[in-house]
Amino acid sequence: MDTIGPWTFKAAIGTIPKTYTFYALTCINPVTNLVELKRHDLNINLPIDGDKTPAQPKAPTAAMAWKAFNKEWLCRYPKPNTILHNNGTKFICRELQLKAAANKIKTKHTTSYNPQGNSICERMHMTVVQVLRVLLDSSPRPSNQIEANDLIGQALDITMHAMRCTASSALNNQTPGSIAFGRDMLVNIPCIDDFLAHCNIRQLQINKRLLRANASRIPYDFQVNNLIMARNNSATSKLDPVWIGRFPITRVHTNGTVTFSRPHGVLE
Repeated sequence: MDTIGPWTFKAAIGTIPKTYTFYALTCINPVTNLVELKRHDLNINLPIDGDKTPAQPKAPTAAMAWKAFNKEWLCRYPKPNTILHNNGTKFICRELQLKAAANKIKTKHTTSYNPQGNSICERMHMTVVQVLRVLLDSSPRPSNQIEANDLIGQALDITMHAMRCTASSALNNQTPGSIAFGRDMLVNIPCIDDFLAHCNIRQLQINKRLLRANASRIPYDFQVNNLIMARNNSATSKLDPVWIGRFPITRVHTNGTVTFSRPHGVLE
């Protein structure tokens, strides 16, 4: 589970430029790759005079995220055992955690600065961007907030349909819709899939990717007091350095990771 936003796009009506912002909740089943997208309704009060000053929505809260998840997933599909999300405040806050526990759903969060842990949702977000860009270039620009919301909803619907109808190598060249619903998404024929075979194929693909990644690495055994560079996770500009350092290693772990000392005695 993840959140899109804040995403903005501009629409110029006459000589008055306007900017529209939206958020959306994304949910995906990691077994079948079935996706659900829901635009957050932020209860914006639109003026009656044609929306001359479009209101900018605030960030969605934990209550809004759970309401969208309950409406778009729990009311339609079987209850999941675990929810995987990032470290966003609306997901790790106590309110959402208590609601998940009340429904006997466990929650897990990805590692910080590791978008690969939620890679399927991140790829889906890229598809939403591509669809929205095509709609903005091929249709008249929205003139008010209501038309902007309709355009965003259309982009989310097209993305969901496209991802459900697209065959995936991780699913043995099957579509998420055919696996989840037992029928082909485009042709009226039944589909029967072997989930055990899908698990074996996915594990083989993971092993191949790991071997390919390990083949490009240079073997080296770190020692205590070695100096290393660390990725600059606090960069605010593209001109900021990607790597900073050098920092001394204080401990070497058996799994290949190390602990190093930053300035002022901070260990990482």
